[in-house]
Amino acid sequence: MKPARLIHLFFIILSIFVSSCSHYRLVRTDQSKIQSIAIAEPDNHTNEPRLSSYLKNNLAELFTFDGGIKVVRNTNQANCIINTKILSLDTRGIGEKRMSSNDDDQRKYRSTIFRTSVIIEYAVSCPNDNSSLHQTHRITGYADFTELVDIDIVRKDGLNRAINDACLKIVNNTINTDELTSAR
Repeated sequence: MKPARLIHLFFIILSIFVSSCSHYRLVRTDQSKIQSIAIAEPDNHTNEPRLSSYLKNNLAELFTFDGGIKVVRNTNQANCIINTKILSLDTRGIGEKRMSSNDDDQRKYRSTIFRTSVIIEYAVSCPNDNSSLHQTHRITGYADFTELVDIDIVRKDGLNRAINDACLKIVNNTINTDELTSAR
């Protein structure tokens, strides 16, 4: 192959690698209604008490990082408030794979795959404007995991990842809706 073609091929592969491995951030406009947000205590309707703290922590992190919105503790200091309700949590097996090892005795084993899904209802209100950016919306977050060594440890990680998946959708919807209403 000619050196010019190799260089061209290298840059094509490099651009594919860089674009596939990058993290996309949401960018806010200066016309945004939401300058600061308070996250109300989640209303948890499940039998998993950790979900409330996972939800609140993930929302705070994602609003700050992806949305560039200041998260405040006191609802009186925020110009918008997000209210959340965790409606359901479901963990179930979605499949298994039987494999055999390369040992001399050819032991067979199986790996079970589980999916955790969490349904969250949320609404963003702006008390200063007496307006609501959203009517109540429902979001579902998912996470898949295998049992590996300890099912409780990976289940906890799966719960956190499912909440994080739902929080990404909530932050994305909130910021995009805010920008649309601000542009009008």
